[in-house]
Amino acid sequence: MSKVSYNTSVLFKLMREGKKKIEAYISDELHEKLLKSNYKITDAVIKGLETVLNSIEEHSLKDEEIKRLNDVIEGLEEQLTNINPEQLKNKEELIENLGSQIEDLKVQTNDLKEQLKVKDSQLGTKDSQIEKLTENMQAQSVHIQTLINQKAIEAPGAKKPWWRFW
Repeated sequence: MSKVSYNTSVLFKLMREGKKKIEAYISDELHEKLLKSNYKITDAVIKGLETVLNSIEEHSLKDEEIKRLNDVIEGLEEQLTNINPEQLKNKEELIENLGSQIEDLKVQTNDLKEQLKVKDSQLGTKDSQIEKLTENMQAQSVHIQTLINQKAIEAPGAKKPWWRFW
């Protein structure tokens, strides 16, 4: 029997390694509920402590986030208070000036488009004039060539006397 008790004591020592024993007082009502739930007391205490500690960690993370957001809000509020009303007025005037400049540029663009249309029509007119002149020159060159050929056929070697002009 001493062998069995020795083995169980070693086993208990191994199970308790890395763990601390705590004692806690709980209400009778909570103890009754725990016994009825068939939940081990040790497991319930461990689970409860983990829940509390996790809640504290989450709460501290939320506090840090709230603090960071408050810092951001304070920085933005400071920037808003540092804005000078004159600066706002100057910016509004600049926006208005830019708007009028944009309108002027739109008018100029439309004028330039109209001028381009006029230039295009002038180019079309010039193209048709050049085409007519080319046709006229071709007709004249054909006529001159015909006259030259006709002259060559009439009298290939005959010369007119110098006193005849026609």
